[in-house]
Amino acid sequence: MRILQIAVGVFLGIIAVIAVIKYPHWMMDAVKEHNAFVVAKMTPEKLIEKCGKPLSDKQTRTSKQDPYAYRSIEYQGKFSKVTFDFLRDKDTSWFLTGTKIDSEITGAWNKDGSSRVLFQMPCMDKKD
Repeated sequence: MRILQIAVGVFLGIIAVIAVIKYPHWMMDAVKEHNAFVVAKMTPEKLIEKCGKPLSDKQTRTSKQDPYAYRSIEYQGKFSKVTFDFLRDKDTSWFLTGTKIDSEITGAWNKDGSSRVLFQMPCMDKKD
């Protein structure tokens, strides 16, 4: 009986150590997932509502027959300029196609890129 208690104690101890070691990684992954979700769901209207007036907001079409509209919104982030590029056609709403921090293209959909964008623009994660 005593050996069984020791075995259970050792097993629980190992589980506790693994949990303590892995916990920071689990939390970091959860934060990155949240950041990717926030950036992926951003629209020009939400961005302006949450972060205020941008430095520039340009909307273009390549021609009158072109069904696509392009919109580029630029903000001053904490340390660098951040540009958000959006696209829509006549039947859809705006969706984010890319982001740039200064002149570097940032992967808005990968976890690291979205975390970099939210670091520069924390206003994007304001609660509604």
